[in-house]
Amino acid sequence: MSHSVRLAVIDGMPAWAVRVVQPDRFSEVRCILEPRVFKLPQGALFAVNLQLFDVPEQPYFIHRVLDLSDPEVVAHLDLCGRTGRLVIAFDTVGQAVGYNRTLELDGGRWQLLLKEGQAFNATVQVQGQASLDAFLEVFLPVSRERGVKAGWGAVGERYPAP
Repeated sequence: MSHSVRLAVIDGMPAWAVRVVQPDRFSEVRCILEPRVFKLPQGALFAVNLQLFDVPEQPYFIHRVLDLSDPEVVAHLDLCGRTGRLVIAFDTVGQAVGYNRTLELDGGRWQLLLKEGQAFNATVQVQGQASLDAFLEVFLPVSRERGVKAGWGAVGERYPAP
């Protein structure tokens, strides 16, 4: 399976590689990692909204949605929960030098959401790619126009929690 999210482990810590034009602009800014589980008829997904407040009232968003039927994803999210950290490996699409930044996260919340998603998957016939496709079909048009939280809201309305 190919991931649009490049999952990695750096020095024993879970990591995501992120490509941006000016990575240095995010080196010292306030960050928020907001996780959420979505339970679609085809299976559970773990979504994360990373907000980087380089501009105080207009944060830069990095959104990830992960298929909880993928063992590699589950292992990575479990490591996030156990360590309480996520390394963001800022790569560049320009000339600037990339770097790694370690973010703190609420490990207990991540593990709870992971278990919730796995428990839901045990009750349905999981079709991971179909679940991702259904999520993105609703999420992408709304999020492009009104942002990640509005996209999450649209998915929640289309697929209310059972």
